[in-house]
Amino acid sequence: MVLSTISFGGQASGNGEWNSTFATQNALFLRVFGGEVMSSFEKYSVTTGKHRIRSISSGKSAQFPFTGRTTAQRFKPGSDILADDAQAKGAGAGGALSTAKLLGHIKANEKIIKIDDLLISSCFIDDLDLAKSHYDYRGPFSRELGRALAHEFDTNVLKAAALHCAENTSDSDPFVGGTVVTTGATGIKPSTVTSANLISAIFDAAQAMDEAYIPEDERYVFMRPDCYYKLVEDTANAGQGTAILHRDYGNDGNGNTKDGFVLKCAGMTVVKTPHLPRTDTRHDADGAGSGTTYSAQNPGENNDYQGDFRKLTALCWHPEAVGTVKLKDLTMENEYQIRHQGDLMVAKMACGTGGLRADATVVINADTAE
Repeated sequence: MVLSTISFGGQASGNGEWNSTFATQNALFLRVFGGEVMSSFEKYSVTTGKHRIRSISSGKSAQFPFTGRTTAQRFKPGSDILADDAQAKGAGAGGALSTAKLLGHIKANEKIIKIDDLLISSCFIDDLDLAKSHYDYRGPFSRELGRALAHEFDTNVLKAAALHCAENTSDSDPFVGGTVVTTGATGIKPSTVTSANLISAIFDAAQAMDEAYIPEDERYVFMRPDCYYKLVEDTANAGQGTAILHRDYGNDGNGNTKDGFVLKCAGMTVVKTPHLPRTDTRHDADGAGSGTTYSAQNPGENNDYQGDFRKLTALCWHPEAVGTVKLKDLTMENEYQIRHQGDLMVAKMACGTGGLRADATVVINADTAE
């Protein structure tokens, strides 16, 4: 007896009949791998949710507007706020009076972030090879696709923020410039900085952000794993951990050496990530060799990501420091290739990232490159 109606778990709204079309018969099964890619991306991406992200439905770029600050003045009875006449204003003890108009001027600017070429991660799974295997490795492979995209996405976000800060240290309307802090003594490399060097540099970064009026909430410091564990490693405090973990300093609940983690330093959430760049990623733009013209963009990139990061030890920012525009969010495609007898799996996204506010970013460099 042949069953005429079968409940196929892989069919979407199936009619109970076998369908010889591979995509139809396995429609719901394919979505499992798409979900694994997305969950893997969300798990391994450390910058998602920690900076400005804007999605667009069409176009090649997006505008990120921002405004500056203004001043407050004393009002003299009878004065005209809209007049161009300057008003006398005190300059502090021992200083001469300065003049300023009553009507404030709030400056504004914008940053255009372009969409880069499509970012993909892909693999091909031979049908016969999969049949011979004692386990289904499409799941692990799909997770690797998500992890690869997360690595590239995070690296570009961190690069863009670091470059924008380092290249805009001078004041530029309507904001002040970014800050670069050098940690450690002369000759110290990122791999040889001490926990004391790192803690001191992070507090210097917090001070710079305070003086630039950056909000205290949602501040993050991204660190290489080798530097992160130096914040936890106990080298001088008799089992109590470093200064930011020592319980005698009121650090209960801020982490411990047993589990090897630390939550905050100088009010900033500490984020451990191997995605922080640590090499010179620029390519030779004119092909003339070392010491000539280098490009901040690799082929397919329409925003600046490439630079010399050999001194980079940590990166502090507020979410307003960097922005990402997405034209196509992370999606997964899986298609059976009859001519090649196997599955082609492609994870892809179309986005672009750029620095927004240099004053909301602090780069922590070692004195000497690796």
